[in-house]
Amino acid sequence: MNQNYQVVPPVYHQNPLEEKKLFFFRKNCNSVAKALWLNLLLQFALTFVFEFVYIMVWIIPEVMEYLSVVDYTSFEEMYNLVMWKMSQDSMFIGGLLYVPTLFIMVLSNLLPVWYCSRKTGLRISGLFCKGKTTVSLALVSIVVMFGLNFLGGLFYNLFNALLRIVGLNAPNTNMSLPTDSAIGMTAYILLLCLLGPVTEELLFRGVLLRSLTRYGTVFAAVSTSVMFGLMHGNFGQFGVALLVGLLFSYLTIKTGSIRLTIGLHILNNSFSVLTEIGFRFGSAALHQAIAVFSSLFFIGCLIATIVILIVLRKKIHFVSDNPISAQGDNIISIPKAGARFWRCGWVLAFLVFMILFMLLGIFPGI
Repeated sequence: MNQNYQVVPPVYHQNPLEEKKLFFFRKNCNSVAKALWLNLLLQFALTFVFEFVYIMVWIIPEVMEYLSVVDYTSFEEMYNLVMWKMSQDSMFIGGLLYVPTLFIMVLSNLLPVWYCSRKTGLRISGLFCKGKTTVSLALVSIVVMFGLNFLGGLFYNLFNALLRIVGLNAPNTNMSLPTDSAIGMTAYILLLCLLGPVTEELLFRGVLLRSLTRYGTVFAAVSTSVMFGLMHGNFGQFGVALLVGLLFSYLTIKTGSIRLTIGLHILNNSFSVLTEIGFRFGSAALHQAIAVFSSLFFIGCLIATIVILIVLRKKIHFVSDNPISAQGDNIISIPKAGARFWRCGWVLAFLVFMILFMLLGIFPGI
């Protein structure tokens, strides 16, 4: 008996080399996202461990001493007593909280730097190579940085104004200069003006950006800047971090080093802290002077930024000035790298988680 069979040819991939490139691209992208997940996990875990140890060492003994002179108390009363003690403790409600926060944030940034460098084969020392930085580039970058700060603030204010129409509000950062503890104030200034900028640049413009530039410099700059904005965890800082992150990414690619961006990041945060100190400790006349100066300064920087971007629009290219470094830019071509990046499992999970986390600030009831 003869039968007619339809022979189905085997399905081959279009190009084994392209499939291999896509495999390592996804692996590299997921390593970048895992570094950010490690950052988040360390922040939550180290904060929990610190609070647990502090409660067990300081709060619980005080509660037990009180209970020793009381005939009977329920578990609920004991729990409420612990909560009340925490609400009165300077470590939880005062500036001393910035001391453990300093160590937690630094470790949460540095360990992912080590992890990502190991996974992607990057040398951390190579991030500090002597980049091609000129005085004019540094000065222009300072002006543009403050201009983008002001522009990001305008976007946030507009976004918040639209939310208030429907009775909602997008919170800003909850970090503020402590005035009840000299040690806490020192830790706050050290975190924001030195250790925070250095470790954040190592992570975002260092290993994360460098890990992705091999697939395209513009793609890498945009992707890491979006992640940098999301990692701040609130809409108040998202726009500023995104725009300034793009500037810092461009400068890192252009100079081949993170030295300039570390300096700019320190300057940016130090300006904010100095302004905050002036408002906290200055007189009413100083407050008014700071407000007027800041408004004129930022408006001037924004106008100058617009002019600079228009005049230099044809010279802005995400390519290194170093001929040797430029040869390594975008050496692996991946079609639609941006779309593929955000579809990677760990990357997509990070994106969804951070958006939901930020929305919780607007809709605290969900």
